[in-house]
Amino acid sequence: MASKETTISNYEFTTEQNSLIMKLSRVMSLLGYLSVLVALVALSKSFNPIDIIQLFSSTLFLVIGFSTIYAAVFLKNIVKSKGNDISNLMNALNNFYVAYTTQLFAIVVALVMIIISLVFGL
Repeated sequence: MASKETTISNYEFTTEQNSLIMKLSRVMSLLGYLSVLVALVALSKSFNPIDIIQLFSSTLFLVIGFSTIYAAVFLKNIVKSKGNDISNLMNALNNFYVAYTTQLFAIVVALVMIIISLVFGL
């Protein structure tokens, strides 16, 4: 009798599911590369070491971009490989977690800055 772990690790998505996963991977790759491009352009355009906000936002775009690219690669690997669907999915989910946690952090920081500027009339 096969163990539950063996059954789960050998799970394969259907052709229809793989098609959707591949579409998502392509869109995420494009989004990731565009995020990295925006970050690099912002850093090179008018970077001033004193401009902490630009450095902060560019760094966030880089982290989000690379996390999205890596998640897309793992999603693509789900479709391209056999026998590793669950491990590739878990790696993709981990990169989603990094990207979304970074976005959440950026939004919280932005809200705090807005509140501070409203309270102190800046």
